[in-house]
Amino acid sequence: MVLFSVDTIIQLIIFILPAYVANAAPVFFGKATSKIPLDLKRRFIDRRRLFGGGKTWPGFFLGILAGLVAATITSQFVSIYPSKRMHIFVGLLLAIGTMCGDALGSFVKRRINIKHGKPAFLLDQLPFFLLAIAFTYPWKPEILDLAGFAFLLVLTLVLHAGTNILAHRVGLKKVPW
Repeated sequence: MVLFSVDTIIQLIIFILPAYVANAAPVFFGKATSKIPLDLKRRFIDRRRLFGGGKTWPGFFLGILAGLVAATITSQFVSIYPSKRMHIFVGLLLAIGTMCGDALGSFVKRRINIKHGKPAFLLDQLPFFLLAIAFTYPWKPEILDLAGFAFLLVLTLVLHAGTNILAHRVGLKKVPW
């Protein structure tokens, strides 16, 4: 029994691609994003940094811009929406949701005293994915039903692990997570 057609898998990947690109952009452009901390070095009521030094304003906006560019490019070739504008709009929301989710994951890690650069299985992968989906839910394509969501969730976990290991091996990341 086949759960998904090749066409459905391609459409799901096209849908989530802006989120993946947004999530990877700050790592890929590393040095260009290491200037102004997202939390401006402010501390929460627990006296820990809000997000830590790994989240920066340049990285946040570069991630959003990269996701928007990915959506704009894919919309020129194929669209899973009635219009290119809708495709680009949803891609922008995916990118914004991704970057907010990544910051949320960092915020939670700081609250439970996981230091910057230390791994936290699922907290490193899920918040960016879940907020990206939440930000776009009202405009989700028909293919994103429960099975589509589950497929993308598993794909995200696998790709996140693989791309982090690759980024570490080529020197883009100090740690493989």
